[in-house]
Amino acid sequence: MRLILLAFFLFTQPILSFALTIERVEMRNTFQACTTKEFTETFYNRLNDQSGTDPIYSGYKGAVIALRAKYNPNPIKKFNFCKEGLNLISIAIGDSPFDLELRYLRLIIESNIPTFLGMNNNVQEDKNVIMKNLGSERDLHLKKLVSQFLLKSDICSDGEKKLLAGIK
Repeated sequence: MRLILLAFFLFTQPILSFALTIERVEMRNTFQACTTKEFTETFYNRLNDQSGTDPIYSGYKGAVIALRAKYNPNPIKKFNFCKEGLNLISIAIGDSPFDLELRYLRLIIESNIPTFLGMNNNVQEDKNVIMKNLGSERDLHLKKLVSQFLLKSDICSDGEKKLLAGIK
């Protein structure tokens, strides 16, 4: 009987763990929908309740931590949220340096932080990696999302924006 219970537990545990994890596309869509403090906190709590080691998980957790700064009135907490979030994203990029989604996350966070805080040192590097690899990205939704962001931002030159407009 104990052997049967042990076998049942060992075979069902990975299935239950898989069912509870958030997939990449769901994290992307949920992060894009974080337009209120309540929704951002809900997403943060959901990510915080999981123990993922995947770089994309760490990247989104860092991005949502940095996003929490937007909704906090305390300047010191804002700074600390940004610092902690960017640190997590940078660690994830260190583990997966050519992941466009991670580069995109750090780029959108850093490009929205005031320059006097000194936390936007990777904007040019991330933009260059994205521009170099965006054309070969297979995830069409991600490609469109990143292209739209770059086209609307002031990060890219007019020539780069023409290249982005031609990427399908």
